[in-house]
Amino acid sequence: MTDTKRTVGNLILFGGAVFLSGWVGLLTDRLTGQPAPTSLNDYLTGGELPRLVLPLLTVVALRAVTGGWQDAGFAPNLRGAGATYLLLILACPTALAVALIIGFLANAISFSTLHATFYLEVVARNLPWLLVTSLVGETLWRGYLANQLLKLRLRSWQIYLIVAGVWWVWWLPFWGIMVINNSHIAEFNVTGATMAVATIPMFLCWTVFYTEAFRATRSIWPGVITQVFMNAVILRQFAAEIASPNLIVLGLLPAAFLCVIGLLVGRATTTAAQHNPYVG
Repeated sequence: MTDTKRTVGNLILFGGAVFLSGWVGLLTDRLTGQPAPTSLNDYLTGGELPRLVLPLLTVVALRAVTGGWQDAGFAPNLRGAGATYLLLILACPTALAVALIIGFLANAISFSTLHATFYLEVVARNLPWLLVTSLVGETLWRGYLANQLLKLRLRSWQIYLIVAGVWWVWWLPFWGIMVINNSHIAEFNVTGATMAVATIPMFLCWTVFYTEAFRATRSIWPGVITQVFMNAVILRQFAAEIASPNLIVLGLLPAAFLCVIGLLVGRATTTAAQHNPYVG
């Protein structure tokens, strides 16, 4: 079997594990009597364990038989990449700030429930779990999935579509159940299918940003750091509250901003490393 065929076969196995893990996670919650999720904060239930562990164990098994972890991106690779790290890390709070300002000016959000001290306490309390989930997520999506696709010499847009699709499938069970059980979202008459479709552009934008962050640094740590921040600001207790159904302000706008940053980083990476065997 050629290396290419072996890589493709392993990716298919990984994709199957990802697909199953989300539904196994929901089934676990049902069997253990966990309440159905109603917000992004509620997915931290017992069902999250198989949802994280099943794909991770698959990666561990695949790497055990195909060369180990040398290229998994665990090293920070800071030498010569300090400016790139700084740009990537600052991009997330900048994107969020722009979205909040525009949303506030457009009367799409309000800050009537702003409790900064309480919010910081919530973030601090959840920080260990946020670090764990972000580290596992980046190990899966960038350290393995994007990494293997880069080795196949696919075009960048093909890598974006595949990674975003697998990542989206991993979240699909959660989106549908959350919409059904969230009375606040139900006020906007949004179905689970609508919610799932509406998130596709965001997953594509995020994928561009995180994939190019990994390609530029050969490390998962820019993704881990930025995901901890992004996950923290969408906790259920987040200071701003939505005042209209114009959810694109808090969703697609910052995602699009990050997408642009990712494309710029990717262009710079390609220009600076024309002979890099992993550059697509």
